[in-house]
Amino acid sequence: MSLLRPLPSTVHSQIDLLRLWRRLLRGRRESAVCLKCLFIARDGRTVRTLLTLTDVTGPLSPERSMRFADWLLDLLDHEPAWWRIGFLLCRPDVGPVRTDDLEWAATVRSATVGAGAGCEVIHLCAAGAIAPLPLDDLPTHAFGP
Repeated sequence: MSLLRPLPSTVHSQIDLLRLWRRLLRGRRESAVCLKCLFIARDGRTVRTLLTLTDVTGPLSPERSMRFADWLLDLLDHEPAWWRIGFLLCRPDVGPVRTDDLEWAATVRSATVGAGAGCEVIHLCAAGAIAPLPLDDLPTHAFGP
């Protein structure tokens, strides 16, 4: 995990989140696959820390998904209903959205919702280009049983 600079921003819409991701990563390309997490209070204020996780990559197995949900609960001090989380899936290679990107987003979303937190539209950063992954494109298991 690595911590980045303070985030004096608010997020009230999908476009706010996309603009914030683009501002935060302007000119940067990730050299490895990672997952970035941005914590957003229900009133739209962002937490002053952006987390970069290098061990929550690719589609999560059911066991890893449960561990991720438990970690989120602990991180959110067992008050998940007060939070929304923005995720940015990052990979260094260029290319269009792949099936495994959508599967990865679906498992992250499912674990987050399972933990009781809100989940913003997940974004993908491929070789520095950032785009949202529409909910309609995610596999259906992302929305629960």
